[in-house]
Amino acid sequence: GSPVLASWCSNFITKYPDAAFYFVCRLVFRHNIFSDAIPDLRIGRSAQLPWRRGYCHALYARFDIDMAQLLAGEMKVKLQFIPFKQDDLTAQLDAKWFDVGMSGVPVRTPRLGKMTFSEPYIETALCFIVPDYRRNEFSTAESIRRLPKLKIAMTITDYFFDKLKAYLPQAEIIKIESARDFFDAEEGQYDALFYDAERGAAITLMNPKYQAVVPLPDIARVPLAYPVAGRDREFADFLSQWIILKKSGLQFPQIYDHWILVKYAVPDYPRWSIIRDVLEWVD
Repeated sequence: GSPVLASWCSNFITKYPDAAFYFVCRLVFRHNIFSDAIPDLRIGRSAQLPWRRGYCHALYARFDIDMAQLLAGEMKVKLQFIPFKQDDLTAQLDAKWFDVGMSGVPVRTPRLGKMTFSEPYIETALCFIVPDYRRNEFSTAESIRRLPKLKIAMTITDYFFDKLKAYLPQAEIIKIESARDFFDAEEGQYDALFYDAERGAAITLMNPKYQAVVPLPDIARVPLAYPVAGRDREFADFLSQWIILKKSGLQFPQIYDHWILVKYAVPDYPRWSIIRDVLEWVD
């Protein structure tokens, strides 16, 4: 190709990334570049809710839905949501039940040999959700390890169970069905809930007596990415470039701030306070 044309294309992409992405989308779907391209974009969504009637899950769900709608809108295709179970995710991707999973799927070593992922779109830290008055006890690894007879509740997978056990070998780790089980438990039944920091920040809005604490040093940081059907490397690369484009623009930060960081959410009640809620010195 002509060096002049190549230079012009490069300058155009740099100056107008959204327009360039639109043209690529039209080329892909008009000429059926991906052999399995179909009129609808089928999005896999987790059918396993981590918190029944959960505000926290609703935030994550809305983030995923907004991202899926943004992708479908720019591709000029219709959107279809298809539920999957985490245990069946690999089999459903291989069987091409849907085109891409957009439901907070963590990239883990055992999955790398079974799935093809896009570039990570979020890297989440792991945290402890604890009563507000105990937040300093969980602020560092050293302070946590000094705590005797720790009972840590967790709802996430065995992969993170091993990481937590290595981080806190003295702790008793108790698996629970949902975060609601932790908040509904009798006082003293658990010392903390092991969770991811972004959802932890959201969940404590609805449970103001608690705080999400990321200890130093971090236990781990977990990348979330989009697994694609049929291990389609071309489509995964396409999604990776789309993620880079969106992160460099305004839409992704706005969606992330709104649904994950809950930046614009203001609780209609004050945070729990010993002075107000226990001693009742103020209203």
